[in-house]
Amino acid sequence: REITEAYSSEVKRVGYEIICSLSVIMGLEEDALVGLHKEVLQGLRVNYYPPCNTPEEVLGLSPHSDSSTITLLMQDNDVTGLEIRHKGNWVPVTPLSDALVVNVGDIIEIWSNGKYKSVEHRAVTNMDKRRTSHATFLFPRDDVEVEPFDHMIDAQNPKIYQKVVYGDYLRQSLKRKMEGKKHTDVAKIKESSKGSV
Repeated sequence: REITEAYSSEVKRVGYEIICSLSVIMGLEEDALVGLHKEVLQGLRVNYYPPCNTPEEVLGLSPHSDSSTITLLMQDNDVTGLEIRHKGNWVPVTPLSDALVVNVGDIIEIWSNGKYKSVEHRAVTNMDKRRTSHATFLFPRDDVEVEPFDHMIDAQNPKIYQKVVYGDYLRQSLKRKMEGKKHTDVAKIKESSKGSV
């Protein structure tokens, strides 16, 4: 338990620094995104993938993006299992020792009006080896309203996301089947209403 708490605390500290860096990258004050969270909350999930005789037929985790602000992932050092979708193809993410994988989540995509995309990813199984991964999700309080920042919207980049309450968005995402990024449709402005926004 002590090891898990120490790991969790350190990963959250690293996550804070990343969120502060994203604030600056998005043209905001360094602490702006942390402040918008009202409180940066953390969820930790350990995934276990046993060896599988037919890895070409069985996914460990279906394609999806995370409903978080960011996700930090620690992978096994010797088993590749995480894949990200890049230009329509699935690309393996090679594990690196002493490194975390950082995925941009849906909340950054909404705040940036789609400029910074949440990462669609999946987990594949391995025929010979088991695999574990430790995912840390950082996200805002349930009552936080999330919508694109005004400076991310202009004539070339019209507003594509409506205002959503994070808790409602998360609950809608969890109700849906994992099918890529379809759950982000909950926050997208419908075509018929784009002209009025």
